[in-house]
Amino acid sequence: MEAIAYSEGVRVYCPIFGRFSFFNSPYPSHRNCSAVDVYPGAGFGCEAPSPVEGEVIAIRAVRCPEGRGFEASTFDYVILLRSLENPERWIKVLHVKPLVHVGDIVKVVRL
Repeated sequence: MEAIAYSEGVRVYCPIFGRFSFFNSPYPSHRNCSAVDVYPGAGFGCEAPSPVEGEVIAIRAVRCPEGRGFEASTFDYVILLRSLENPERWIKVLHVKPLVHVGDIVKVVRL
């Protein structure tokens, strides 16, 4: 994993053979420069490593925005983490089916 962003005491990581994008998304947080998409490089359906270190505070299934001319899922997942680096900051992880539970601590796996 390699650090790709740092803001307010929180580092965001991406797998070395993964990809990331700050702007390639229809979600408003990308237009406001407050989000990053991390693509682990393992393909869809594989486990995604955590891009931050934090405590799982909440997990929710939410409705997706309507597709832009293509078939899309009607719901998505949001995992809310409290940063271990800066407990004043919370991070939303979207588009990942959770394998974690509220109260779990997630760490960035550095090889």
